[in-house]
Amino acid sequence: MENNNTNNNNNINNKSGDNINNFMNSCLLVKNKTNLFKFDNLLDKNIKVNNSNIKIYINEQYNFNFFKELKDDNDINVSIYNSSDNKYKIVIKKFKNNDLFTKESSIINIFSKNKICNKYVINNYSLEKDKYVLMSYGDGDLYDLFKNENIVKKSLYNALFIFQKIIICYNCIYKNLNLIYTDIKLQNIVWKCEIDSHDIKILLIDFGAFNFKNDKYKEYTFPSIHLLKSNILTIKETVYQLGILFINILLLFFESKKIISGGEYQDIVKKYININLLSMANMKLIGGGNSMNNSTSNTMNNTMNNTMNNSINISNSGFVPGFLQNINNTTNNFEDSELKNYLKPFIDEIKKILESKNFNTNIINEIITLINKCIEFNPEERFDLDQLESKIKYILNIY
Repeated sequence: MENNNTNNNNNINNKSGDNINNFMNSCLLVKNKTNLFKFDNLLDKNIKVNNSNIKIYINEQYNFNFFKELKDDNDINVSIYNSSDNKYKIVIKKFKNNDLFTKESSIINIFSKNKICNKYVINNYSLEKDKYVLMSYGDGDLYDLFKNENIVKKSLYNALFIFQKIIICYNCIYKNLNLIYTDIKLQNIVWKCEIDSHDIKILLIDFGAFNFKNDKYKEYTFPSIHLLKSNILTIKETVYQLGILFINILLLFFESKKIISGGEYQDIVKKYININLLSMANMKLIGGGNSMNNSTSNTMNNTMNNTMNNSINISNSGFVPGFLQNINNTTNNFEDSELKNYLKPFIDEIKKILESKNFNTNIINEIITLINKCIEFNPEERFDLDQLESKIKYILNIY
């Protein structure tokens, strides 16, 4: 809760009820809203796909036309298709890498068999014969949501409320399906206006980033140093990455000039990779818009080949593929402090922003504590997901 002397020009709303109503009012302003397309009871034989048109039959025929390409690389092509009546949008992921499709399709099958957490993930369908994954399309991703004041008012309550929704998504999936999501970032979470319930729905996408603890192939944008050192995946890694996400949510909400970027973060991580090659098992780095360049990739490839007698191959994209073997526990000179020093200014900026807007000191301290307990370098000192969810609820209650 803010002090009474808060300047109205700060555009902060301090009543929870007003914030919930603001979701509704903002949703009504979103342009080009579409409905979430549902693939329930769909069969492969009822889908016909070509480059510019998709026909889907579920009780009636739906025609979708190519609208926009989102991504095209050596592994996948991702494009948006609009229905001919403009009521629906869907995303088509066309896989060029069979292993990636098999992995993503297997995760989708897990969700289809146990539907307890399906309300937290985007509706989808795996088309085995063509190696396509079809997904509903929300109103945008979290970057759009937090960057655009016309959607959600710049309110600390809104940031906390939406972050709580995100935590609940991951907690449900971990507790009920034993899946850990390893590539948490703004672009991998989408939102959808729920006009009837006066709310905003938060949905997870990119099923290929869900993993079991013993999976041999994982994807990361913001991996913790402990994960890089140990290659042991636990739910504490999710908490760490949620901490990074929360930092970016707050910075975007309050229009900071800079957020934590995948490229900058991985510039630091790549130093660690170059130093500690032998312990980098099962690692694939996904640049948040910035992957390793060819020079870096070639350097790493040559170094690894020399080190491990040509037993390791690096893909052209600069990713570290998932078949690296953990030969031994090598020591290295990488200092945890380098990453800590990178993250500290962002946390300091959040505290400075909240203080400038005259928030209650107790709330500010609780938020900074939450962030620090998420990104502790020692996972034993981090919150678990239940503790993180409880902390958010507590802050919302005292707001």
